[in-house]
Amino acid sequence: MEKEIFRLDPLEGEIPYPGEEEISKWLRALVRREIPISFAPGRSVIKPSDPLVVGQTYDFEFIYYPEEVELKEGCEIKFSIPRTWTQPKLKEGEPGYVKASTSSGAKTEIYLTQNENLTWWVNVRIVEGLVPPDGFVKIEYRNVTIQRFPQKEWVNWRNSLRVILDFEGRRNYREFKVVKSEKQIKPVIISSPPARFLVACHPVVKPGEKLLLKFSTLDMYNNPAYPPPEGRIFVAEVTDPYKPIAMKYLKREENGRGRIELKAPEEERIWRISLSNIKTTLTGFAPPIVVTSKKERFNVYFGDTHAKTGLTDGLGTPEEYFTYARDHALLDFAAIADHNGEEASYIEGPFYTEMPDEAFEKIKEACEKFNEPGKFVTLHGFEQNLIEGYPGHRNIYFRGIPDKIFRGKTLEELYAYLEGKEALVIPHHTIIWGTRPHLDNPKYERVLEIYSQHCSSEIKGSPINNPQTLKNKAETGMSAQEILAKGYRVGFIASSDNHHGAPGVHAYPSRFTNLTYHGGLAAVIAPELTREAIFDALYDRRCYATTGVRIYLDFRINGELMGSELKVEKGEKIILEVFALGTSPIAKVEVLKNNRVISVFPNGVSDQIEFTLEDKVNQNSFYYIRLTQVDRNMAWSSPIWVDIK
Repeated sequence: MEKEIFRLDPLEGEIPYPGEEEISKWLRALVRREIPISFAPGRSVIKPSDPLVVGQTYDFEFIYYPEEVELKEGCEIKFSIPRTWTQPKLKEGEPGYVKASTSSGAKTEIYLTQNENLTWWVNVRIVEGLVPPDGFVKIEYRNVTIQRFPQKEWVNWRNSLRVILDFEGRRNYREFKVVKSEKQIKPVIISSPPARFLVACHPVVKPGEKLLLKFSTLDMYNNPAYPPPEGRIFVAEVTDPYKPIAMKYLKREENGRGRIELKAPEEERIWRISLSNIKTTLTGFAPPIVVTSKKERFNVYFGDTHAKTGLTDGLGTPEEYFTYARDHALLDFAAIADHNGEEASYIEGPFYTEMPDEAFEKIKEACEKFNEPGKFVTLHGFEQNLIEGYPGHRNIYFRGIPDKIFRGKTLEELYAYLEGKEALVIPHHTIIWGTRPHLDNPKYERVLEIYSQHCSSEIKGSPINNPQTLKNKAETGMSAQEILAKGYRVGFIASSDNHHGAPGVHAYPSRFTNLTYHGGLAAVIAPELTREAIFDALYDRRCYATTGVRIYLDFRINGELMGSELKVEKGEKIILEVFALGTSPIAKVEVLKNNRVISVFPNGVSDQIEFTLEDKVNQNSFYYIRLTQVDRNMAWSSPIWVDIK
């Protein structure tokens, strides 16, 4: 009997609904310009609409007023609802209960469907009678918990609170008509009040050195809190929490964000500090800080290289994206990875099959505007979905400024486009969607995104994936371990793939329910915070992945950093060194050799682990580290390869 796999499933309890195949056909036909968009007369209203608070529960009314036409028997009115809201149900008393009515008393029936990971559909069919032009069709949608992230616009073509009319009820997508956006009242959703501080600073400092502690204020779902806090805040060491080492008065206009200058202790040690307000309602803990004069302790920069803006299927502008990454998520570096594909389309057009040049120029302009060496660094890039013969997605990043976006479909065309450029091609969520990454060109293909809001791609059967609820999460692609076993020499990073314009730290699920987990971070070992240094560190695989927290992980073999390639004599002993600091107590650190666990540390829970391990090498081998904290956050080092001379 096959052993049952334990998996975390944020969507547990969802009821399987039939798919809206005609909606999927309609969306594809629109974006490929096979049919024009056709508008329905009338208007629609959602009550309540303005403002709603993230994660709160409401009773809604969705109302369609035909105004110019009569709705006859057989007519269907299709109301779309985000998949991140409570699943609509027909059983009275359950969360999400829906019922329909008409102003004229015309009889209706409801059936419920879904559009993949995007949208619930509440379909109201008139079965007897009619609705006059001055009447309405209404659904009541009760006890509904809404999405956990703010949203002020509903403009993307795939997930936008639409109302669609199928006047003849033939369920043929070519006959669908949509109510114009300008004739719809949709909600604005805002953040909730402050819940905690997010705190960040450089993880390695010299004794007595000055450093900047950065902070922002989060609501209970990790959004920028609203309204922002005001009052006195203080920094203290965790070993002496009632003895402030710095204080500041936080003004309301600072929006819960700021910086506090500190002086590191004079003695070498691990320094752990907290930030709290005098009112005792808010606290946050900085990641552990290594105070040392030893040169072998490297600095680590944390970033998110993979999230979306409203130029494709995210939210917000490129400027808002980088502002969020820098000032709210407190990242050291970031990149926008908007889709170079049909996701760049808008609710009523224009429709695209590739990102338009003007959109890519906006991203490039913002990327240059926000790049401040030593403070906050940006990388240029984009996501390329389609490469013929190689299912799956990959992101393209540049050391410099690309002149234009890729226009092509084949691997040969991609390599021709990259010729003469210093670039990286990084595949992601490789374990799902039948992904077949192309990794045969080490000039560009040197790093793998091992974790994101989608899932973990390290191993098949990971607890951080939920194919039991989302069938498209079936592990039909390649895991990182399978990729390593084939001989590919790739380093590891993580990022978010966030789709609501919130890189680094954010609410989850994101706009689409295949993005169910908290996003990850890319940790980069670099001598300085510049675009070139970050890119070079990624290229050299001096990087590791975390599930979104700033774990400090130092892994070496014979003194060489993660990502290295070593040569030794057959039978020679090597020395593995691991030094790790957790943001929460560390449950275990596993040492893997050729994908097999050869040692586990510690014997008990600790927030700091340091050890050395001897191993004899008789064949070409690779080693990497998997760290797990008691709060289930994880980190994966890039491998080190040891070859026989």
